[in-house]
This record gives sequence, structure tokens and C-alpha cells, in this order.
Amino acid sequence: MLILSKQLKFVHTHFLDKRFDIFNRIIIAHLKNARMYKLLAIIYHNPETAINVNLLNQTVKVERENSKELSTSFEISSYKKTLKMLKEVCPAPSVIFDLGVRNPFSEIMKQNNYKVYNTSGDDLDDNYELEIPNDVDLVTGFEILEHLVSPYPLLKNLKANRIFLTVPIKLWFAKAYKSKTDPLDRHYHEFEPWQFDWLLEKSGWKIIKKEYWKNPSKKFGIRPLLRKFTNRYYAVYAERSKESYTNYYKGVLNL
Repeated sequence: MLILSKQLKFVHTHFLDKRFDIFNRIIIAHLKNARMYKLLAIIYHNPETAINVNLLNQTVKVERENSKELSTSFEISSYKKTLKMLKEVCPAPSVIFDLGVRNPFSEIMKQNNYKVYNTSGDDLDDNYELEIPNDVDLVTGFEILEHLVSPYPLLKNLKANRIFLTVPIKLWFAKAYKSKTDPLDRHYHEFEPWQFDWLLEKSGWKIIKKEYWKNPSKKFGIRPLLRKFTNRYYAVYAERSKESYTNYYKGVLNL
């Protein structure tokens, strides 16, 4: 077995020599997985391999068309898990009040026979007393609360009996998310599950169902590897509690 101690910088091969066929297939497979289409186009730029250029163009076209609807494979997986849990806690047809402006998942809910209201984009830290229509069955908030400086007033004053929320879990090996370009796209909170349980209970909610989701990355490195085995998102379905919050340890121990 050949073990490389340094980064591989170049490879010498012959694409028209059948003796290198197996090796070339491996190289091309890696280039396709890395979406290095310009380099592949150079490799295939040969009259004898014109049919392969057409196949390459079809591959690029499919990749681009798929990326128009959902930008990453994680989003697809996350939407499927969220929709599955939504159907379990509040089967369609139902009416949803979704915290945050209209988003791709709002459309997915509509396509699955849910009627959906969205907030208008107001700052929910300042405007936490929301007018919720009387026909609403469930309030949802998917990766919303982590953007608030204080989610407590919103949760405490929410005029609803049922909520379904997802939030990012705090990772010990990564800092809280902060966009480099959008000042509003940043996480003030990334919760440990017991902290979010405590927040919900203190604001008057009783947790009925919870799930944990991972956020795998296709990048190479220690942290991307850890993400494959570490829960990143916490999904909670809760109902308005009739009991008032009285015990600090009750929240910590999630009793």
C-alpha cells in the first residue's frame, strides 16, 4: 500500500490508453464528486470522446437544476425530517402560523395540504405580541429563536396552545454561526437541549415530543468529521402547560 506523507499535487496518466482505464475511472469519479467541471471538460475535449462531453454536460445541467430548488443535500434531509415530524404532531389539513417571513419550507407545507400564515419580517425581540388568527392549529418556528436576543417574551406571550420549534444545538468544537455579509443572519443563542427545555418550561410550555438531527458536511477535516456523529439540531413539539414554573431544578433535570 502506498502511503503519501505530503499532499498530492499532480497525477500523470493517459486517458486514451486502455491500460490506465481503471485508474482513470477513479480519477474522473473523484473529479465529478468535487464538481470540477472545467477540468473534466479539458479532459474530455477530444474528438474520440465527444459522447462523453455530452454526458458531462448532462451531469452539469442536472446538478444545476437540482440546486435551484434546494441548495444542499442537508436542506433536503432536514426538510424531510421536519415535514415528517410535522405530520406526526399536526396532520394535514391544518392551519400553521410560521414565525418568520415566507420561506422554502412554507411552500413545502402548502404543497402538503397545510394553510400557512407567516410573520411580516418584524423584529420579534421588539414585536413579540403577535396577532395570531383564530383558525390556527399550530405555531411553528424553524431556526428562528436562535436569532433573538431574548426568546422568552415571545414564547411567554404567544397566544397559542401548540408549538413546533427547531433550534441549533451548541457544538463544543465550533463557534456560534455568524454571517460575514448579512448582519441579521447570526446566532445569539445556540442551545444545549436542557437549556431549551428550561426556556420552554419557564415560558409556560410542556414538551410532548423531541428529536435530534445531525448536520453532516462533505468537507474534509476534523470538524466536518465530528459533525457526522454530533447532533446539530433540536426539534421540539410542546403544548401550553397548565402548571406554572416553580422549581429551578425541575427545568435543569427536564422532569
